Amino acid sequence: MAKRPYGFYAVKKGRVPGIYKTWAECEAQVKGFADAIFKGFRTRADAKKFLAQEIAGRPHSATRAEQKKLQVSHRDLELGKGFEERDAISRFARNDDEGRNDDADRVIIYTDGSSVGNPGAGGYAAVMLYGGHRKEARGGFRLTTNNRMEMMAALVGLGLLKRHCAVTIYTDSKYLRDAMMNGWVKRWMKNGWRTRADTPVANMDLWLQLWDHAQKHNVKFEWVRGHAGNAENERCDQLATQMAARDDLPPDAGYENGLTGEPG
Repeated sequence: MAKRPYGFYAVKKGRVPGIYKTWAECEAQVKGFADAIFKGFRTRADAKKFLAQEIAGRPHSATRAEQKKLQVSHRDLELGKGFEERDAISRFARNDDEGRNDDADRVIIYTDGSSVGNPGAGGYAAVMLYGGHRKEARGGFRLTTNNRMEMMAALVGLGLLKRHCAVTIYTDSKYLRDAMMNGWVKRWMKNGWRTRADTPVANMDLWLQLWDHAQKHNVKFEWVRGHAGNAENERCDQLATQMAARDDLPPDAGYENGLTGEPG
């Protein structure tokens, strides 16, 4: 029997949760996927509401497994073909705990993100320093926002660590620093990912992933003024700007499929 021609299809549980405009796109995410959850809608607003119901109003501790099913995997999708690494560091790749201690395993990560327009094409970059070693990572998306690129830079940096480390992340984004260090993320979790004004938290899909990665390490975020002569911050800005200018960038699946909350 032919599927009803809805304008939008929301996939709550499938290969890639999100909102799709055609049944063929939706079917590709749910066909053969055990216990898939999806539904057709006439408006994008109704589809977004359907997705939000999976998380809203529940405490973080009770929904960690569900959040992992819903969030877009940054390894598979967020990094996409636009992600690049430079000057790999062997110590970062180690997965053993031999001689582990936070002082010996202290990692410094400088990050930056930018977009050409907001929203627009965007890029992000991280410079990772460990002892005398150095690693650069960068990537970008065809349509995203400046805040999302600032978050992606930190997310990618943390995602490259293979064992517990003490990490200091330097960012010129007060939005990122304050959310992680001033208890904003914890409050959003407790409030079912609603702000004090009872609106959806912007960029929820990335906050979920960033918080999850941060729990694996001893992480602190420090603010550094942008364009103020800090060599590593300037390098990150250069790399992020270069990525945003490329014409072969992949989609930011979380942003384009409407999993972010309000644009941020």
